[in-house]
Amino acid sequence: MMPENKFLQIQGIVDNDVLRTLINIEKYAMQNTLWLFVDYSPVEYKLKAKFDIILAGEKKSMMPKIYNIKLLDVIEQTGKKLRSIPVGYKTICRFEFKPLPDTIQELPILKWWAPICQLKFAHHEDIVIDSPNVSRDVYTEVINDFISFSINTPSINKRKAIDFLDTVSQIIHANSLEMKNKITNPNLVEEFKKRELHIG
Repeated sequence: MMPENKFLQIQGIVDNDVLRTLINIEKYAMQNTLWLFVDYSPVEYKLKAKFDIILAGEKKSMMPKIYNIKLLDVIEQTGKKLRSIPVGYKTICRFEFKPLPDTIQELPILKWWAPICQLKFAHHEDIVIDSPNVSRDVYTEVINDFISFSINTPSINKRKAIDFLDTVSQIIHANSLEMKNKITNPNLVEEFKKRELHIG
């Protein structure tokens, strides 16, 4: 049985001098990727595992974005390459971010694993979100990201995008009593139209 609330505990960015003693870092040079110190893993994560939620602080507060994070490489403390993050192991991992969030770039640069975990990476299916206690800012940002991703799909033309936004707006306003507790701005769809599609 899979445990609830699976996440990787991220401690900081691996110092380049440390990496050079372990691997040929030039071989792994790639835009929007970083090597990070990862604390003990609760489950096995295979290469190419994806994460879309970042949790911050002791209370594991959900950051108000949908993220695109992929596990590219895993090594242990001697530089030995692994095919996955094993259960109960501390590892050094290279992740790809699309795009690279400021939150990640602001992590401390470390020479070894630290006693404090700064952030946690999770996949939305692997955590239980207490929805009444999720802030309205989080809902607003997630809905805004969802709309942005949806209408910026190459196969969607402007007319389809407008129809989609009209439908989302109708759903929000039809459920206004519930939505006022979940989003900071009930007119976010209309504002999105003006900002992204220049429809006023």
